Amino acid sequence: MKPSAPQWPGRISAHAAFYSYRWLAWAIAALALTMPGRPVETLPRDAGILLLAGVINVVATALSHNYVRLVQAQPRMLIFDLMGCVALLWLSGSAMLPFLPYALSSLVLPALLFGWPGALVVTLAFLFLDLLGLNLINSATSAELSGLDLFARVLTPLAFALVWVSIERMFMGTGQPPEPQAAPPVVPPHPPQAEAPPSMPLPEAQSSGLSERQRMRAALFPPLPPRNPLPLVITRALEQHANPARRLLFDLKPIPDGSILPTIEQLGAAFAQQSDFTVRVTSSGHPQPLAAAQQTLMLHTAQEALRNVQQHAQARTVLIDVGYAAETVTLTIHDDGVGLPNGSYERSGMHALRALRYRIAEFDGEFFVLEGERGGLTVRAVVPYV
Repeated sequence: MKPSAPQWPGRISAHAAFYSYRWLAWAIAALALTMPGRPVETLPRDAGILLLAGVINVVATALSHNYVRLVQAQPRMLIFDLMGCVALLWLSGSAMLPFLPYALSSLVLPALLFGWPGALVVTLAFLFLDLLGLNLINSATSAELSGLDLFARVLTPLAFALVWVSIERMFMGTGQPPEPQAAPPVVPPHPPQAEAPPSMPLPEAQSSGLSERQRMRAALFPPLPPRNPLPLVITRALEQHANPARRLLFDLKPIPDGSILPTIEQLGAAFAQQSDFTVRVTSSGHPQPLAAAQQTLMLHTAQEALRNVQQHAQARTVLIDVGYAAETVTLTIHDDGVGLPNGSYERSGMHALRALRYRIAEFDGEFFVLEGERGGLTVRAVVPYV
């Protein structure tokens, strides 16, 4: 989730851009079929493909929001969309028109959700499948292409992906104007140093082995008096009497018996004291002890999710569930806040959640961030037992 800052007027969502371009490509295909000079013998075939693409568009539009969330959680689902679009292109004879613009719609979501890395991977896969269809399935179309036409055929998907990556950066980034760079801190001049008393000569200045620069530095910056340890003593005394729940926010430690539920309950109480939301903690299944590294991972996941709710969600209730299965333990944190303004946590400003995903992957686990249909956010971590 991102801060609920004012949004730019031109900002669009990923699912709206996805189905909007798909309908635009469908309209382009329909217009291409009515162009003069189109071969009549292929018209029934292309009209049937156009009708099939229209049905796919209706379903994609109705399920676009859920599909985008599914792709965020399982990026491999993009393979099915890519194969479906390329199959329509193969069925139409692999010509540029009418269905190449429609097939290119499979590159929209990778560019919008995953930036250049995702766009590049899917674009290369698209090029491979397209050239495969030209050479093995529709060799007659391939024979009609000149070297320049083939170069344009390869360049078109790359340029298309670049356009959508640029759209993502301009209209679907953080949704906020760039923050001005902070001015460099002004270093105050050194206060005038008191002259050292005659009874405390500077040993550096008396040493004959020092250079002129070292003697000058010793004269300008005499040794500082020893620090008064009283503030440190006061700090330590206050820490001993601090609220245990607040102290837990900064000192997450594994429990010897391997149970994380009591610590998560205390963690939720600590965040509830500092915020305007309530926290309810539940568990399901038969509790099993976790290794120290797994405990630390799950506790930090709960901490970062609660901190994210505290800073950005504007939620009233947070539900935390620890589910024990036969081979895995699942931590789920659900809030009823504003959700993800951009539809994805793969954005700048979401470093903590992305870092959690990488950390959980090191334990062969899975990490999901899912948005509800009516707002709210669910953070889920699934980790196998050691």
